[in-house]
Amino acid sequence: MKGVAPQGTTMRVIYTSAFPFIGCSPLLVALLVAFPEFALWLASL
Repeated sequence: MKGVAPQGTTMRVIYTSAFPFIGCSPLLVALLVAFPEFALWLASL
């Protein structure tokens, strides 16, 4: 990401911007474990 970011963008800004996206993955896994019918419903489409 540093290569395509505007000049002056620090790695700290890049890392803190990525945290919400990284946090969504465990949340999605937790939802699929708690409600497996969502995964089964999606597969049936």
